[in-house]
Amino acid sequence: MSWPKSVSSRRPSEELRAQAINFVAEQDGLPERELKTKLVTLFGQLRLVRTAYLSRVQYENTGPLEMVLCVRGQPGQNRVFANRVGDVFASMFGGHEHLDIMLDHARARGILGESVPTFLQVGRRVDSAVKT
Repeated sequence: MSWPKSVSSRRPSEELRAQAINFVAEQDGLPERELKTKLVTLFGQLRLVRTAYLSRVQYENTGPLEMVLCVRGQPGQNRVFANRVGDVFASMFGGHEHLDIMLDHARARGILGESVPTFLQVGRRVDSAVKT
């Protein structure tokens, strides 16, 4: 499985390949909720994303936990899409942090099950901060 990895607005995107991905939990907190809000705005402008999840993952069952944005839709040119998301992310967290992006996450959704809630679904925001 491979996808563009948006590392920051200061460095170009790179492609990451991983054979094993362990989805641990939703990535959520005050900064992540602000990120989700900004991404919902971006995705609304682009009109290409149908669903989005923000998850903590571990690659190859070793190493540190990483944050990954899983999106489903038609992001178009993957590197351009990753760079736009990376710009939003870097504006909040700086160029020293990175965000991995998994496009067309259908396979991931099967692994995630319901453990990681959607924060965007078919053009509408799902507020993970307020459960109804």
